[in-house]
Amino acid sequence: MWELFWVLIYSGIFTIIIKKIPFYKLDGIPAYFILSAFYIKVLAGYLLFLIYTRYYPDRHTADIFKFFDDSKIMYDTLFTRPLDYFQMLFGIRNDNAHFNEYYHQMNNWCGIYPTNIYGDGHIMIRFNAVLRLVSFGYYNVHSVVLNFLSFSGLIGFFRFVRPYLKGVQKELFFLLFLFPSVVFWGSGVLKEGLIFFSTGLFLFTMERMIRKGFSLRLLAGLIFTLLVIRYCKFYLFAFLLPLSLSYWWCSRTGDRFSFRKYLSVIIVFILLGFLAKYVNPVYDMLSLLSHKQQDFLQLARDAGSGSLMDLPS
Repeated sequence: MWELFWVLIYSGIFTIIIKKIPFYKLDGIPAYFILSAFYIKVLAGYLLFLIYTRYYPDRHTADIFKFFDDSKIMYDTLFTRPLDYFQMLFGIRNDNAHFNEYYHQMNNWCGIYPTNIYGDGHIMIRFNAVLRLVSFGYYNVHSVVLNFLSFSGLIGFFRFVRPYLKGVQKELFFLLFLFPSVVFWGSGVLKEGLIFFSTGLFLFTMERMIRKGFSLRLLAGLIFTLLVIRYCKFYLFAFLLPLSLSYWWCSRTGDRFSFRKYLSVIIVFILLGFLAKYVNPVYDMLSLLSHKQQDFLQLARDAGSGSLMDLPS
């Protein structure tokens, strides 16, 4: 009962924000379309909750619950050892035997196939541990909040793309907000929600800085969203950064030789990626790619995947 109460309260707050803040008003898109898209995401989040509750009862492996459940262990330290909570939250001197007391209680802090690249599970556990401060520990409140963040990122992506697709605003809106896989997987307490949020707002903020000029507020937004992307998915960060710099270069200097500009920036980043191991050996890109391939193959073998094909050496 109380969970439903807080879900309705937060849904009402986000409805007011969407109706009142100009960022959520899109040219050529009726206001009720925009609100309906948000409500569809909320309903999809609840559907995902029902599916995982009824058909995947093992919460230790259920994607929507595993980071949420682990976050309670971190959150509870706020009332017993508050300094430990903040050290784990911000990653301050938390890599030692003392904190293993907490991490060993979690099922997903240490990945099954760990690498030297930051695990995306950490940011989800930390995000949920912060959200518990205002969610009262109700999963579906987390779902509504993350749906609003994901929805905001999609709004940012729409506003970024819209100038290049004039005359098809409604088609773009339906494709972006109602594409089945986006609605389903982008509407739960999953890292995809944070990825949509950070990527969409990063692109929107970058475009605003290009068009309106430098400001500390926009720079802070760029840095914040880029850091979220970095800690959600490192390979998305590595992919997006050179393309964004190339886009910024072309926007500032014109489209002439745009292919060469993109190519030169990409080549520089590839070279930096290969040279990174000489600065820090853990960032040996070829070794990381090889280990990641072996992790995927082992995961497929452990799951008994029927589509796995062994290729000759």
